[in-house]
Amino acid sequence: MNETEYHAAWQAINKSQDARGLALEAGALTTEPAFIFIAGYQAAIRASFPEVTQNLWLAYAASEDRNPVNPKPGVTINNNRLSGFKTWLAMSREVDQLIIKSGTGADARYLLVERENTGLNISHKENVKFLTLMSQGIAEFKAAEFTTLTELAFVKQFAKNEPLYIYLALLGSLKHNHPALNSTSLLIEESGKLSLSELDHKIQNVLEELALKSISLGTNWETDKQLFSMYSKGIQARA
Repeated sequence: MNETEYHAAWQAINKSQDARGLALEAGALTTEPAFIFIAGYQAAIRASFPEVTQNLWLAYAASEDRNPVNPKPGVTINNNRLSGFKTWLAMSREVDQLIIKSGTGADARYLLVERENTGLNISHKENVKFLTLMSQGIAEFKAAEFTTLTELAFVKQFAKNEPLYIYLALLGSLKHNHPALNSTSLLIEESGKLSLSELDHKIQNVLEELALKSISLGTNWETDKQLFSMYSKGIQARA
């Protein structure tokens, strides 16, 4: 299954369910960490931005160029048009809409930009080394039109929602594709009662179980498995 095929499979699942159910069901469609990431990422965006359309892929673009030499300029708004760059865009070949963060702190705005926008150019990165089955790109805006998102009560939860729903997508994948892992179904049941730090501990135990049983997920497991551990240090530091 490639990204386009996963996009089509994802579009066919039930979008009326809550973000938790969406992550579990979308995770069950795949064993590829890149697509498990997408499953959790799409659920996290919906939990954080309740205004978004339910049957489209979205990317939350916050990163800007930190290169000290000739950096690409960040985004600015002039005459109600968006210009500048966002330097990491997930699912760049298939994404339907972009959520753009403009500004910081209390002055931050969150803008919705359609893929089919004459002021938007998306380029795709080559030779990526992590989650390589997922296209990753750069968005350039040249006086692009946008709409402003206004339901922002949950936006600050995105940093927690992203790992939470990626973990749930992993559990959905394991339950469907590796049913012999008896701990998975129980952990899904428990997950709604656990704090994120508790869930993280249990996910790290699951990774150890996979290693002990020599279970690999997807075609690039040795590089992509870090997806399920890279959030752990930050989660435990905040706990």
